[in-house]
Amino acid sequence: MWRNIVGQSVYQLALLLALHFQGLKILRLYDLKGKNPETLKGKDKTYDKANDILLCMIFNAFVFCQVFNEVNARKPEDFNIFKGFFYNRLLLYVLIFTAGIQVVDLHCPWAIQVP
Repeated sequence: MWRNIVGQSVYQLALLLALHFQGLKILRLYDLKGKNPETLKGKDKTYDKANDILLCMIFNAFVFCQVFNEVNARKPEDFNIFKGFFYNRLLLYVLIFTAGIQVVDLHCPWAIQVP
């Protein structure tokens, strides 16, 4: 169990921190060309749009890391976590609901929350 907790924590931290600090470069959303991002906030519209997309990607990555964590937490001691996966209907409903709400939040204009 501790192996799964530590493994998932390290994986999530590495992924989310990499996206947070290098996401613009990794996803090729905006080329900073040595500029300080703090000086671009509010002055460069393309940077602001790229930063909004990056924050959305970070949040989606976090949510789907949690979804995969739910799957991994089913059987913490077994190597094959998918054994009997489709027999647990409650877990399937929760996973489908979580992914569905995430898709609705991402694609429906009435569900978009602007900071």
